[in-house]
Amino acid sequence: MKKRLFFSLFLIPVLAAGLYVYKSYFARPYLTVMGYVRMADGLGRQTAELIAAFKEEMSIGFVPTHRTRKEDVPEGIWRILKNRKRPLGKVILFEDCLFFPGHLPYQKFKTPAASDQIRIAYSMFESTEIPPEWTLILNTYFDAVVVPDPFLIPVYKKCGVQIPIFMIPLALDLSGFLNRPLKERPNTPFTFANLSSCVDRKNQLTLLKAFARAFGNSEKVRLIIQARSTFNKLERKIAQEIEALGLTNVRFAVNPLTKEEYEKLFESIDCYVNLSKGEGFSIQPREAMALGIPAIVTDNTAQTTLCKSGLVTAVPAPYPESAFYDWGRTYGFSFGCSVDEAADALKKVYDNYSAYLQQGKAARQWVRQYEYSALKPLYLSLIKPKKVLLGKENRITEEYLMTTSFELLKKYQKIARSSIHK
Repeated sequence: MKKRLFFSLFLIPVLAAGLYVYKSYFARPYLTVMGYVRMADGLGRQTAELIAAFKEEMSIGFVPTHRTRKEDVPEGIWRILKNRKRPLGKVILFEDCLFFPGHLPYQKFKTPAASDQIRIAYSMFESTEIPPEWTLILNTYFDAVVVPDPFLIPVYKKCGVQIPIFMIPLALDLSGFLNRPLKERPNTPFTFANLSSCVDRKNQLTLLKAFARAFGNSEKVRLIIQARSTFNKLERKIAQEIEALGLTNVRFAVNPLTKEEYEKLFESIDCYVNLSKGEGFSIQPREAMALGIPAIVTDNTAQTTLCKSGLVTAVPAPYPESAFYDWGRTYGFSFGCSVDEAADALKKVYDNYSAYLQQGKAARQWVRQYEYSALKPLYLSLIKPKKVLLGKENRITEEYLMTTSFELLKKYQKIARSSIHK
């Protein structure tokens, strides 16, 4: 009897530990996040922060589509990122570019859409058309797609996407900016800045020309262009343009920054400028707004949302041009601005800076809607909705998910029943 009791006392914790290990490392999770982790990139950042946000509320697996980068990864999720033994979950949230030549991450699914699984792509593009390969992949492998800005819904529909299209903004970790004091006064010299990838779409060459036209080589003003990466030898073109314009008040560098370096650099900025020809969301102007730093942006694509706030300086961008991508293909149009109108915007902010600073408090309040704390209920309603309704539109609220797709409705109901039974 004593032996049996001893054996039972020994066996119970062993079984409990084994069950914990199985559930934590080998069992099918509720959610699989499929994507890449790169904290200096929009989608790469969201992958990590979504896992951090929901790891206490549901079981989560991770399938990498690129090499995972450890720099600045949130604490507490590294165990999830390293685990490669879990099967795909009941819900899959795909957070990567759907396709470009030589990179086919969707093939990790191995099969088209499955009856016991909901596959959701979080997707964005920066022009008026998506690649035709994306349309085929979405319609074949996914049950729904989520885009971060309203401008993308008609773009995806026009290109033939037949699955439900939802809209949830990109969730941002703005705590490092919101915890700092609002901008109160300009630096000396006054500093304009752009912190983007060095690609043609970001339009740094136009920014350089506009800056030169507005201020010349004035010692009272400087421009910082800090790029995290570069493509198609654009770095050389920018350096040559700086030399051709004879500018000694421009600082140009291409190297990725740590989160601490990035946030510290923002403190030295007086006005953030993004003259991009096309954006799928646009993160940095929102970070500037969180600090109360005036922002200048082109009024096109997803940046129209920023312009509608009335809290940024909008530069008209009425000039369509073929949207050329780094792999040598064009998809629809992006929209450029004139050097003169960009220069006028720079001068306007510089000459009336105290008036623009007064908008800082309102800008910070407006941008709070993009914080994780504000958007987490919508992402939760996407992944694990309280209620699913069949309706005339595809919409997500905190209380329900509405879809036009009867098939998607049935899948959510089936997964909800299987989760209850377990």
